Parts: sequence; C-alpha cells; structure tokens
Amino acid sequence: MKDFINWIITFTPKIGFISDIIAVQGGVIAIALPLSIDIISRISERYQSGVITKKFNQRWVIKLLPILSITDIIIGINLKFFVQNDLINGYLKVLGWLTFVIFLISVGVLFLFFETLRRYITDTNFLLEELFKDMEESLSLPRKKKESGRKKLIRKQKRLVEALEGVKPGYLQNGTRSEVLLR
Repeated sequence: MKDFINWIITFTPKIGFISDIIAVQGGVIAIALPLSIDIISRISERYQSGVITKKFNQRWVIKLLPILSITDIIIGINLKFFVQNDLINGYLKVLGWLTFVIFLISVGVLFLFFETLRRYITDTNFLLEELFKDMEESLSLPRKKKESGRKKLIRKQKRLVEALEGVKPGYLQNGTRSEVLLR
C-alpha cells in the first residue's frame, strides 16, 4: 500500500487524458440521461401514471450521475484551460488525480444507472414492489416525531395517493399483494 501511495505522489499525469474524460462525461450527459428519461416516460405512458417517472428520478443513482459528470467536466475544462505544458504539477496534479478518480466513480455509477434502468424496463414486479413498499410505509404508524402531525399526515397522504395511482387494479394479477391493503 505504501508503494502505491508513493507511486501516486511521484507519478505526474499528462494533460491529454483529460480530453478523453471530458468527451466520455459529455457523452453520458448528452446520450444516456435524455435516452433514459425518454424510456421512463414511455413506461409511464404505458401504465398511464407519472408516479413511475417520479420514482425513477428520486433514485440516488439518477441524481448522482449528472452531478459527477458535470463536476468532472468543469474540473477537466479548467485544467485544460489553465495548464500550459503537458505535465501537471503542484496542486493541479491533485486536480488531475481528482478528475480521474471522479471519472472512475462515474463509470461505477453509470453501471448502476443502467442496471436501474434495465430493472424499470424489464421487471414489472420490481415496479409494483416499489409502489407497494411506499403504500405500506404510508399506512404504517409514524416512528419519529420530526414533523408536526399535520405536515406528516399531508406528506403521507400524498405518497399514498401517488402509490395508489401507480398501481391500478387492472395490473394486479390474482390479488397479488392485495393483502397489504387489507391489513
């Protein structure tokens, strides 16, 4: 481990790799995000519910990917603009490594992003389970007293209505999970 840290400290990255990172991150923002939004919108239209789109957009992977990509692009463009020679030194070296680390994290998050998208596209039971989980949580008694009773009730009612809107009676097969509503 000590050798790896010494290598990182002594290795000076070249500025050329940043152009590649900027291009990949730009591609993620330009292609993957709009395409996924379009796919999820079509799924919502098929089920005639905007709840699916809202649930998709609330997932941490969906929120984190654009933030990582844009941060990486901003750091990379600043490095390309302010670095005169091909080698990065000093605090700019730290920014170069940071750009690379953010890129690696983005690739991992992109994999999880596509996995989440795949589940929304192919697994109807996954969507129903998510909506039923929201309904169960909305119907359960409050555990913490962070909000006033009225605010908490309004928030829970809104979540319950959204979950019920997403699960229409025609989509339940043979009473699947209907016992949740009867508890």
